[in-house]
Amino acid sequence: MNSVSKKIFYGFGRHVFILLILLGLVFWLSNDNFSYGQLWGISTDVWVILTLAVTVIHQFYVWFCWRTELHLKLLTGWWGKSAYNKYVVVFFIFLILRPILVILLAVSNRETISISYTVRWVLCLLLGFMAVYTMISVKRYFGLMRAPGKDHFDESCRRQPLVKKGIFAWCPNPMYVFGVGALWIPGIALASRAALIMALFMHLYIWVHFYLVEKVDLDHMH
Repeated sequence: MNSVSKKIFYGFGRHVFILLILLGLVFWLSNDNFSYGQLWGISTDVWVILTLAVTVIHQFYVWFCWRTELHLKLLTGWWGKSAYNKYVVVFFIFLILRPILVILLAVSNRETISISYTVRWVLCLLLGFMAVYTMISVKRYFGLMRAPGKDHFDESCRRQPLVKKGIFAWCPNPMYVFGVGALWIPGIALASRAALIMALFMHLYIWVHFYLVEKVDLDHMH
């Protein structure tokens, strides 16, 4: 394996290993609850598989695009200046699908865990507020089009200073803390064990991406 390939696949083995552990954790926590419920004639366990598949494909898609662009300029070699925009379209399709699938899963598997309505309202309002504040801060101070990883495609983005306004002033990575945290809301609101397990999986798995992909790339770029 040459040096470029080593850079592209750096951390890949650990990524896959931790992913397998997380998938095992998902099914261990399910306690056979994935067989309970259905929506539109589709059983909960199928919704679980769809949600897992979209999440994993999304993060591997980002890994592939980021690493091959950073070290090979592969996407700009294919599509030129439109490469980032084409990457972003697919990125946002996956990003939108993830909460939609969690909502559908929560509906399919609703009322499978005991949560009082008071706790549901308090937690959902808190998580919702933090998620909205995060999105406002990202849009205002960071830029929605920069967030999917524009620094991998545009070297001028790498010279921009760290954002320290809005929620970034006291949380260095709010998108992974509070943005992804919004995925807990459907499971809490509908008391769905399966949706809560999926939210846990997504929240843990995004940090695998951060430490084994994003942080590595940032260290390389800076």
